[in-house]
Amino acid sequence: MQVRLRNSFARSVGVVATLATLAMLSSLAACAPRAVDRAPAAPQPVLLSVQDAEHVARLIRMEDGRALDTALVAALLGTGSPELRARAAVAAGRIRDRHATTMLVAALEDPHPTVRRSAAFALGELGDSAEYVIAALADLAVGPDALVAAEAVAAMGQVGIAAAQPALELLLGSERTLPHVRHAALLAAWRLPRSETLTAAVQRWAQHADAETRWRAHYSLQRIG
Repeated sequence: MQVRLRNSFARSVGVVATLATLAMLSSLAACAPRAVDRAPAAPQPVLLSVQDAEHVARLIRMEDGRALDTALVAALLGTGSPELRARAAVAAGRIRDRHATTMLVAALEDPHPTVRRSAAFALGELGDSAEYVIAALADLAVGPDALVAAEAVAAMGQVGIAAAQPALELLLGSERTLPHVRHAALLAAWRLPRSETLTAAVQRWAQHADAETRWRAHYSLQRIG
């Protein structure tokens, strides 16, 4: 009888302890800070039609030959498939022929975010430092889509000229800049010509509470020297 009572008591104590632990964990979870800098989900893969796959094959051959086919790129950038438009933009940028610049800048205004993002990436690869290119990327960098804006910022860093400095300083100087975009600006800043004002804009984030922001600021400052 005493053994049964002891076992029953032990089970009761165990249940109470378990419930107390669960209550404590629930309380801690409720008090935990929410993530404020989670990168937006990347676009999901898209299945291509047979015709689109044939167009992609032509783009691959164009890249391999390192010769821009302006007629092909222009035609595909005007097609109804966002995936195909995006691939055409990237292929044109990788060839690094500045005859593609005008087409890629126009693609920054495409209605589909994947195409805008690909066009921004392509302009970074292309490296055309024309004023109108930087202006178009700067406009895209303050848009509402974090992935597209971050790619535009990265492209300005790739081009790496002083004309991009005002845009980066604006992004780094505002608390309203999306965290994902701010991170891109911190990593782009060191690629631009040395500037005291831009360095100061980076330094302000070196002691930020968010570790993801801090390491990017410190990395950029190390590269600036």
